Amino acid sequence: MKPEDALPQLTISCKAKRLQSLWPAIEAKLAEGVSHSEILNHLNELGFQLTAHTYRSYLYRYRKRRRTTGPR
Repeated sequence: MKPEDALPQLTISCKAKRLQSLWPAIEAKLAEGVSHSEILNHLNELGFQLTAHTYRSYLYRYRKRRRTTGPR
């Protein structure tokens, strides 16, 4: 197998990077009134294995990065 064929098959192991594409959807659900605990439970059902502290920390970092660099 060629390296360029194998690269797309690699999975992202860093939880923060896996969540990166989900933050806009998470923020939208929060704006609709879905609770943080419901979102965290759903993420954990999907295999993220996040504690409440880690989830809040990632959310804080995402929001801080958005404030300083604008939406991505």
